[in-house]
Amino acid sequence: GKWYTIITEVKGDEVVIQIFDHVLYGKHALIAGDRYDTFNFDSTGDGFLIDSIEVRVAGDYKSSWETKRKQLMMTGTH
Repeated sequence: GKWYTIITEVKGDEVVIQIFDHVLYGKHALIAGDRYDTFNFDSTGDGFLIDSIEVRVAGDYKSSWETKRKQLMMTGTH
């Protein structure tokens, strides 16, 4: 099988997911809802294996976040 590195960042009602050079941005009230502290992996087909997982606590937004958010939204990756 092939291994992929996936980075998922969740803060407030926003999420950014990176898979190699692909970046996805999403914003929705449900992200910050009652289950904000759970993360689910869903799969169809044969499923997948997780080699390792690392969870970190988010700090403050970087000063460049507003600019980066606008770039992500303009490229249609949300």
